[in-house]
Amino acid sequence: MAVMTQPLVEQESELLITGSEAMAIACKLADVDVVTAFPIRPYDTVMQFMSQLIADGKMDCEFIPADGEHSQFEIVKHASTCGARVFVGSSGVGWMYAMEALTVTPACAFHVAIVGNRALDDPGAFGTEHNDALSVRDLGWHLVWVDSAQEAFDTNLIAYRFAEDKRIMTPVAISLDGAS
Repeated sequence: MAVMTQPLVEQESELLITGSEAMAIACKLADVDVVTAFPIRPYDTVMQFMSQLIADGKMDCEFIPADGEHSQFEIVKHASTCGARVFVGSSGVGWMYAMEALTVTPACAFHVAIVGNRALDDPGAFGTEHNDALSVRDLGWHLVWVDSAQEAFDTNLIAYRFAEDKRIMTPVAISLDGAS
C-alpha cells in the first residue's frame, strides 16, 4: 500500500520578483490584518499584488479600497489603534494629501507604510526624489530606504517587529524609488 505524504517544510526557492511583489509577499508573511489602498503610481503595484494574493486565497486580511490617500491613512490609523496589524502606502503628492493623518499617526498608531518616492511637481512628473518621505522626518516616523527587492522584503518584515516593539512603538515608512 502506497501512502502519499506532504512535506513538512516547503522547499526553499529563489524567485525573480519586483520590489512591489516582495512587499506584498512580506505583508502576507507578516500576517497583516488590514490593508487600505488608493491607486497612485508608482506604489499601486504593491496593492495590486496584494489584492491578487487575497483573491487567490493565499492571504487573509481586510482589503479596503479608500476614496483617497487621506482616507486610507485614517482607516489604518484607527485599525492600528484597535490592535490590527496594518499596511498602507502612497507616493509623491498622494503622501502630501495624507499629511493631516500622517502628522498625528506617531502619537496613536504603529504601522508600516510604503512610500513609492516620486517627484512632487505638477501632475505627470514621475521623476524620483525623496521630498515626499522626508516631509515626515521630524514628525516621529522612522524612515528607511531600500535598494532592491530583497531589501524591500526583509525590511518590511523587520519593520513590523520594530514598529510594534513596546520600547519603540513608532510608525515606519519604507521608501522605494520609483516603481521598483
